[in-house]
Amino acid sequence: MVDEIKMETKKVILKATNVEFKDFLLLLKKYNWFLYSNLEIEPSDEGFTDKFGATYWYLQYHLLRDNVIEIDNDDLLSLANERNIIFIWISLKTENNQIKIKLIDGVKWEIEYDSKLDISHLLPNK
Repeated sequence: MVDEIKMETKKVILKATNVEFKDFLLLLKKYNWFLYSNLEIEPSDEGFTDKFGATYWYLQYHLLRDNVIEIDNDDLLSLANERNIIFIWISLKTENNQIKIKLIDGVKWEIEYDSKLDISHLLPNK
């Protein structure tokens, strides 16, 4: 559910709760994405799978080293569909910063995008 929409001269900022990472699949499929700044994921009761655990620590290493990592769309989609994880913090942006998606404290999503883009049909509408 979108809780707040803020229109500025060059960007739109949406703030939403009651949204999951997988609700952004349409948007994630359409653009190339970069992880930046932070990523914090906790395992659910079942824990990380070995494959996912290795991927998570690989991403963490590169974020700490470079503060940004390009993430393949297939990897990003599998991350969004992973069942045994709980997202706490994640920051994604497109190559030219036209779109930024942030999850803060596992509850609040912020989506910031260039006001010239028509992506409302790609955003979650819960």
